[in-house]
Amino acid sequence: MKKNLILTIFINSLFTIYAQTDKSYIILGSDSDLSFISTHRKISTTANSESLENNSKYFDFSIFGGYFVFENFSLGSKINYSKNKFDDVVNTSYMIGPMVRYYFYKNEKLMTYAQSILSYGSNTYPVYNYDTYGKLINDKKHSDLYGSEIDLGVAFLLSKKVSIDIILGYNYTREIVPFEDIYNKPQETYIDKNSFGINFGFSMYLGKESK
Repeated sequence: MKKNLILTIFINSLFTIYAQTDKSYIILGSDSDLSFISTHRKISTTANSESLENNSKYFDFSIFGGYFVFENFSLGSKINYSKNKFDDVVNTSYMIGPMVRYYFYKNEKLMTYAQSILSYGSNTYPVYNYDTYGKLINDKKHSDLYGSEIDLGVAFLLSKKVSIDIILGYNYTREIVPFEDIYNKPQETYIDKNSFGINFGFSMYLGKESK
């Protein structure tokens, strides 16, 4: 009798862990490549005693949410924000888009998944010009961002509702920067960026457990 009770409790505990990705569950979380970087640079020369110093900072952060339309398969969206500061020059960008995630392996300690994201956003950057009187004007302009991302992730379960995630992914981004040529005709510059790296994050699984 006692052995049967222990076996029942053990099976139920495994089931409640697996139930995190059941249909109708909600997943919420965030991730970052942990690129909070602060750099101080000093350039000097032996020709004279003058030197040039500057500082730069970079930060990247994402939040996401999804709904399990089927067991192990969620549809949702992801928002990414990044900020790059070089002395007094600040670039900020955001991207948002749909996200699809599928969990293809689970046990009582971890879950593995694949996900894909398409995104659109904007980058804001400063532009410095002079007016007719020679006064410096600090203006801001915007460029369009288009991106796609493919990831493989491992979720290490801290409890039935929370996991720490490690994500290995490939990201492609195209930035379209508008400008005018010497004839004041609108033109565009295309900046393509390919990146491959590791992100770290956490996930929460919310929903009513199956009985």
